[in-house]
Amino acid sequence: MADGVKEYIRGGGTVVAEARLAWNDERGFASEVVPGLGLAEVFGAREKLIRPVDKAEILVRPSVPSGGLEGLGAGPIFGDGFEEALEPLAGGG
Repeated sequence: MADGVKEYIRGGGTVVAEARLAWNDERGFASEVVPGLGLAEVFGAREKLIRPVDKAEILVRPSVPSGGLEGLGAGPIFGDGFEEALEPLAGGG
């Protein structure tokens, strides 16, 4: 699946992912880097920390064409369970 995601992005597709993307490999072992399976390089960021929360919030501020997500206005998106902090990789976009 990770190869399919990479190919989709290379073809111009937009991907929105949840916390802990590809954190287990095909054998069920946890990856040292999350997102795993080479997706950290594709997304240009890796997980810095993850913590349980009662109410996760992501603030959306579209500033460039968003690959089909233009219908999302600026504002918060709420979720439950976990909040993940990411750190950009060197050269990440």
